[in-house]
Amino acid sequence: MRAKCPNCGEVFEYAWHPTLVHMGSTKLMKCPACGKRGFIQTGVDEPVTWPKTGG
Repeated sequence: MRAKCPNCGEVFEYAWHPTLVHMGSTKLMKCPACGKRGFIQTGVDEPVTWPKTGG
């Protein structure tokens, strides 16, 4: 499943967990890219942008 952080805009994969608090299509979680916690948009179709691949 993919999610997009509203703070940094990174799209990342996350694993579903029964304890994730949700409101509609957003879930309360910590962004692995910027480290900020908040309601993050889930179910996005955009390509994954985090983690960055070497280059």
